[in-house]
Amino acid sequence: MPFEILPGSYCGEAPGPGLVWDSWNYDPALLVVLLILTIFLRHKSSGLAAVAVLFVTFVSPLCALAAGLFSARVVHHVLLVAVAAPLLAAALPRRRKFGPMPLHFLVSTTILWLWHVPSAYDLALRDVAVYWIMQVSLLGSATLFWRAVLANGDAVGGVLWSLAGLIQMG
Repeated sequence: MPFEILPGSYCGEAPGPGLVWDSWNYDPALLVVLLILTIFLRHKSSGLAAVAVLFVTFVSPLCALAAGLFSARVVHHVLLVAVAAPLLAAALPRRRKFGPMPLHFLVSTTILWLWHVPSAYDLALRDVAVYWIMQVSLLGSATLFWRAVLANGDAVGGVLWSLAGLIQMG
């Protein structure tokens, strides 16, 4: 049996068809984190939108559905990496230069693809600590990628890097 830090599925078991709307996640720690993010990002509409997307991703029944449906997992990851991350990046203070784009692209792509190795992903679904390591690393690396895109200053380059980031997700 592989090593597990906090055994168990964070989102629980996938709900049956009649129980989907009863599968909201009221984890107090998660709700506190979302509240803190709301307080810190309240001055930017993109920050509030990012928190709303994170709410849908982790609190709504989507979290429980992602435990059993591949399509829900895909939606979960797309919301995290391609919707919440750019909104967070837009809400954070701007920097003129944010490092080389190829490096940010490579890091975010590598992290995304490593978590989709079946053994790593299976472990994340069986262990709450590993699940959150996966979620934070995906969101963090994607946010850094989108910050670099926004700080690029070159509209054409920004569009091309954005397109590359979306294409590599499949």
